[in-house]
Amino acid sequence: MLPDGVAAAAARAASLAALAARADAHATAARAPRTRRAYAGDWAHFARWCAAAGRGSLPAAVDTVRLYLADLEATRTPRGEATFSPATMGRRLAAIAAAHHDAGHPSPTRDPAVGAVLTGIKRTRAHATHQMRPLLLEDLRTVLVDMGFGTWPAGLIAARDAAALLIGFTGALRRSELAALTAADVTFHPVDGLHLRIARSKTDQTSRGATVVLPYGDPWMVARPWRVRPSMSGISPCRRAAWSR
Repeated sequence: MLPDGVAAAAARAASLAALAARADAHATAARAPRTRRAYAGDWAHFARWCAAAGRGSLPAAVDTVRLYLADLEATRTPRGEATFSPATMGRRLAAIAAAHHDAGHPSPTRDPAVGAVLTGIKRTRAHATHQMRPLLLEDLRTVLVDMGFGTWPAGLIAARDAAALLIGFTGALRRSELAALTAADVTFHPVDGLHLRIARSKTDQTSRGATVVLPYGDPWMVARPWRVRPSMSGISPCRRAAWSR
């Protein structure tokens, strides 16, 4: 049997270790899972580059990061196109900064010399960012007209897709917000129209949530034929929807 003092010290140590594990878990949750995965891949790439170049990665010297950026900029595909965009390089720098922060080291990415290299790369590339053409109202009408609602089961699939398009278009939802929407998040309000509960979004990382209202009027009337079954709580409207008349 251990002396009382030793047993108490062991219990305190175990309690502190458990608290440390919980603190680490909370710190991990500070970043979204997708961000953690992206940072892990970016950091692994930087660490491999440092190993091949004979440079230390943690902590990394400012000049090491500058050379890394220069190498990323010089990397080309077999067709001669740039492999890494400035946005990807910026994310790599964010991953390097996160790794240094987590390890308790000052980040070399904060040095103006590193920022100057990335700024110079952006100016050298000097090409417009490619953006997809938005889906406009006339485009949406064309898509809806061409959907086959009159057959089974294609008609149910068409109703599902149309409901997702109309809700997303009228509510100006992101794809991730629309995909996460369930029947429990949709309320047909007798006064205001359609209420959508957005539990979490790209700009709401702490999950405070928000309500998007699709009011009565033309947009709401267009969406009116589509109903999400109340019994389908927990199922995304992008997966199930019912067509009612």
